[in-house]
Amino acid sequence: MRAVDVSWNGSEIRLRFVLARETNYDMNELTNEVEAEIEADFLPEARVTSTVDLLPVGTPIELLNPLNGGCDRVFALREFE
Repeated sequence: MRAVDVSWNGSEIRLRFVLARETNYDMNELTNEVEAEIEADFLPEARVTSTVDLLPVGTPIELLNPLNGGCDRVFALREFE
């Protein structure tokens, strides 16, 4: 995993997981678990959705488009060229 971004406002939380390559892990299961954990803290006020992007190492990762509340990168792998 290269990065995890989050964007939010009062009613929605978006997550983006950035991977360097295809994986054997069930990413649907992983993202569903993360969404459920976050929703448990914010329901019924906010809905949580997520996406998984594949970007090879060395490809720049643009920050997730912010919702009206804000956005942040909550995890970034330190990469060496």
